[in-house]
Amino acid sequence: MPETVQFYPFDATYRVQDGKAVINLFGKLSDNRQIIVIDGNFEPYFYVIPKDGLNIGEKLEKIRVENDNEIYYVAKTEAMVRKFFGKEVFCLKVYTNIPSAVPAIREIVKEWNNVSSIHEYDIPFVRR
Repeated sequence: MPETVQFYPFDATYRVQDGKAVINLFGKLSDNRQIIVIDGNFEPYFYVIPKDGLNIGEKLEKIRVENDNEIYYVAKTEAMVRKFFGKEVFCLKVYTNIPSAVPAIREIVKEWNNVSSIHEYDIPFVRR
């Protein structure tokens, strides 16, 4: 069972391991010992607001891009209602296989006529 500790984080990075992003949080414990917390459960994502409340999840989940010997794809989508700029809207949370897939997939999706806007694509993965 994982141990619970309190620490002061001072840096965060990630690496791709077995096709999945793994976050490394570097920090210090209260007794000044160094610690690295490794989390492989967080998935990269961004939001798509489709026009007229259309559910384009199936279309999104068909995206596959090959770039520099890496394959980027949409791992899953989640339909939800969220507040953007103070207004509740229907949107899709789009999860990708690795963080570098977010900008590549966004470039494809932003050209679609049935997309109103795309959000949170520019937040660095380790800062989420």
